[in-house]
Amino acid sequence: MSTMLVLLPPKDLRAERVRVHFNLHTHLWSITAMDGERRGRVVAHYDGFALTGCRLIVSQAGRNRVLAQRCRLVHAWVEGLAAPFSYPPTGAVGFTYNPYRAATFTRRDTGAAIESAARCWFMGEKAYVEMEP
Repeated sequence: MSTMLVLLPPKDLRAERVRVHFNLHTHLWSITAMDGERRGRVVAHYDGFALTGCRLIVSQAGRNRVLAQRCRLVHAWVEGLAAPFSYPPTGAVGFTYNPYRAATFTRRDTGAAIESAARCWFMGEKAYVEMEP
């Protein structure tokens, strides 16, 4: 499978509130609209995407179901405004989510919980965060 790096979100997604989660079947980032007629629908799949004003959200009820049934279920995502894509700055930190390890998104380097961020980048199968000052 060839990869394509998207530099700008499509015009209909720019500055729109969206949710981003990693799709375990396609190995792409799924973008769900949070406003307008398409609210709640997956509107795009990308291998590179960026957000500003981010909240990292985990549904505790969804996590409990995953833990009890050991099934895959979209229950964690990053919500923010779609932004022009650029590569993360040097100080950006990788982050991850694993329902079997923690109830929150965590930094890859320290394991500390992350609930919000100034900016997030999603590239390939990795995600990076720039913490709010």
